Amino acid sequence: MVAAVRVHKTGGAEVLTYEDVPVAAPGPGQIKIRNHASGVNFIDTYFRSGMYPSPVGLPFVSGNEGAGEVIAVGPGVSDIKAGDRVGYVSALGAYAAERLLPADRAVKLPDKISYEQAAGMMLKGMTVQYLLRRTYKVQKGDNVLIHAAAGGIGLIACQWANYLGANVIGTVGSKDKAELAKKNGAHHVILYRDEDFAAKVKEITGGKLCEVVYDGVGKATFPASLDCIKPLGMFVSFGSASGPIDAFNINILQTKGSLFATRPDAQYLRGQARRLAHDRERPFRRGGARRGQDPGEPEISAEGRAEGASRSRKPQHHGIEHSAAVIGSTPRSWRAQPSNPATRAKAAWSSAPGARRGMPTTSIASANRSTVATVSSSDAALPSLSLTTTAAMSRLRRAMTSSADKVWLMVPT
Repeated sequence: MVAAVRVHKTGGAEVLTYEDVPVAAPGPGQIKIRNHASGVNFIDTYFRSGMYPSPVGLPFVSGNEGAGEVIAVGPGVSDIKAGDRVGYVSALGAYAAERLLPADRAVKLPDKISYEQAAGMMLKGMTVQYLLRRTYKVQKGDNVLIHAAAGGIGLIACQWANYLGANVIGTVGSKDKAELAKKNGAHHVILYRDEDFAAKVKEITGGKLCEVVYDGVGKATFPASLDCIKPLGMFVSFGSASGPIDAFNINILQTKGSLFATRPDAQYLRGQARRLAHDRERPFRRGGARRGQDPGEPEISAEGRAEGASRSRKPQHHGIEHSAAVIGSTPRSWRAQPSNPATRAKAAWSSAPGARRGMPTTSIASANRSTVATVSSSDAALPSLSLTTTAAMSRLRRAMTSSADKVWLMVPT
């Protein structure tokens, strides 16, 4: 029996109970962890209150994030062993001295990352990754508004957006939080309790407004957040700290400038297990020069400050999983049909005036059975792309001879 915090019925903080629970031996594909630290996140209150249904029913052990030592492994687990230090994000079960966990949910910790750091950053780091690199892909020069900029997610989001070259505007609730947000990359900070944040955003941007608003606050900042977004911009709601946003007339998006609105969730943005494991490791990576790392990922300081991580401009060759994309707003990898690839893939080129990005470049390398043509943007915040087809190569090379703004790669599947 081990100590745990359980929820037998949904409600306020009073429904949390401290009790002893049994933990079985790990089954196939599982590991047993002795937690050294458990992350505390606002999402924990959503499960406790019943706003989010528990995926395991009632009762459940609260907590969605932790770090600890592996004390046993089940059959079929080969890449993790007893004694390994790991961090994890997994729906529920973290508020316990020991727990079972699917092995593919664990990430080995670098020696320089403490249990406390891992448990305090992993879920937040993964969240910021899918917000800034998948939901809306932040670009150099973008005006970005981040609500609750001094919160756990806000501090990492400010560092990351700053690293990508965005003009970072944050809202906070106090002067102390304003200083914290500034130290972590926010260029402008608005005290939303004392100021009209929509009017202030308009002033800061010279009337241009923002490409995107990231809102983890919810009810208290909506619909005023829509007044901060330029036409065709995006409103990203990812939390409800002040309460959920009520149902609204979708026509408001039209009247505010043909806006886009989304409520993303990690499980729908992460696809395959390999992709998910890759994303889980990202919060612990150090700088853009490490092989295979997206150069759009900053080095996040444990003390809360973005360091000047080197940016690799070397084209990266990645795995293959998507069918079509555009440089600047793309997944990092592609899939070509295995049969007759020369006739099943093609590359087309187009240009646009006022290009913001530099001239893409190509490189050619041998990879297994076919030739790879790699397209790499000169902007270090953009990913490299690989396409495994011989027929596409000549078209790509011709495309590179002119000053293109975009290179389209299409692989029908």
